[in-house]
Amino acid sequence: MRSTSAAVRFVCACCAGISAGVAGEAEDLLERAAERALAYEQVAQRWTCTDVLRRASYGAGGDVRGENERRFALLLGTDEDGSPLAELRAPADSDRVPSSARPEELRPFPPLTSWLRLFHPETHHVMSFDVVPGDGPRRVVAFCGALPFDRGNRFVEWEGTAWVDTATGDLIEVNAV
Repeated sequence: MRSTSAAVRFVCACCAGISAGVAGEAEDLLERAAERALAYEQVAQRWTCTDVLRRASYGAGGDVRGENERRFALLLGTDEDGSPLAELRAPADSDRVPSSARPEELRPFPPLTSWLRLFHPETHHVMSFDVVPGDGPRRVVAFCGALPFDRGNRFVEWEGTAWVDTATGDLIEVNAV
């Protein structure tokens, strides 16, 4: 079981004892998700998005006592020093040069864009997947990384669920603990 002191939720705008037909559908879904992960990798340096960091404190009854929000422009690229491909951030609506420095609050979590590689063929040897049977336009896929939870800054240390579009294989949402 992974540490429950940290959790991450990423939203994009991914069984034993099941029948052979359902198992075949699950394999097809995971194959489509892998194809999409490869496509994401090809276009990842051509887009930018707004990364919203929300922090909240909760009372004993679960009520929100306080909340703040910070927004960053996020893109993939190389830092000014020519470092390997990394997430670059700058406060949204600022003229600051994007930097690979991560906000302190994000350091115990994997880079946001790494979740796009969840179903990438290169990660299959360190991830296990279980497609939950069902009907409809999206399917729940339970996942578990094979690496022990160390610092939590690699997605292969996490477990959780992902929602995948059944027609396209697009990753829709990830909830991980």
